Amino acid sequence: MPCKKAVIPLLDVVEPQAAALNSVNTLIPSGGVFSGFNTDVFGMSRAIELSRRNAGMDLGRASRHYWFGRYCGFCPRRCRFLGISSG
Repeated sequence: MPCKKAVIPLLDVVEPQAAALNSVNTLIPSGGVFSGFNTDVFGMSRAIELSRRNAGMDLGRASRHYWFGRYCGFCPRRCRFLGISSG
């Protein structure tokens, strides 16, 4: 996903979360200004919430998530924004 990093210096505005992750996956042009965002954390948090709800898990309880394959490096960094530990 090198384009997610390569585009950052070309943007006028980078959302703080995208800057912290060094990854932009959404570009919004407005009035000649290009803004970059990262929607991964929101998408992951929603998927985790729905999965836990469908499994009948208490949404307020802590849980541990494990990542395999190509997501091993990607997911844990994003989970830190959600307060989720990974192992």
